Amino acid sequence: MRRRRFTEMKVFVSWSGELSKKIAESIKRWLPCIIQSVDVFYSPEDIEKGENWDSKISKELSECKYGIICLTSENVSASWINFEAGAIAKSLDSRVATLMINISPSDIKGPLSRYQATKMEKDDFYQLVCNINEQCETPIKTEVLKTAFDGLWSNMIAEIESIISTSKKTAANSKKSQNNSEAIEEILLLLRKQNTILSSPQQLLPEDYFEYILGVPLNLCENMELQQDMRVKEM
Repeated sequence: MRRRRFTEMKVFVSWSGELSKKIAESIKRWLPCIIQSVDVFYSPEDIEKGENWDSKISKELSECKYGIICLTSENVSASWINFEAGAIAKSLDSRVATLMINISPSDIKGPLSRYQATKMEKDDFYQLVCNINEQCETPIKTEVLKTAFDGLWSNMIAEIESIISTSKKTAANSKKSQNNSEAIEEILLLLRKQNTILSSPQQLLPEDYFEYILGVPLNLCENMELQQDMRVKEM
């Protein structure tokens, strides 16, 4: 008996920024394990160097039936993510969902707010999987889909949470490094000012200050120093 051949359904995943990119990579690996008839496309891994991005993305979108937009606090207002979202919406009508990585629905503004917002939580993500499954030529039966999802969810979310945690640590280290650089720059600035005061105090302090401290006019001190220098040269 011949096995029935199925047609793969393409899902387009949009991203912008390092964290969003890594989440997109994770979805590309895991989603076809849950729904075997799904083929995930996301740039730039699937776009070779030198290839025209606009034409490549347009071609892929024309073959896709569902779109997922990976949103983070860093890219929710990014021009590229909004551009791709517009292109996805135009090609896929309402078959678009935003995946919230470290944000809440209230953080999503403008055109992106019209799409179904999905939290990175088990029930919400399962609903997204069900919506994608419904668009397949031959959808998986609900009980089979639920079993596959339940079996893979713990490993999938563990990987994604690890990605998010690493991203937070990287951001914290970057901020700490920036703060250290600013502190060092401030110390250097203070040292430069101190050196200026020690080498040329008359540039920063009024003449009458020196006259008060020394008890003689400043120009007299300068003449005395000049005379002393001349004696040293004559010796």
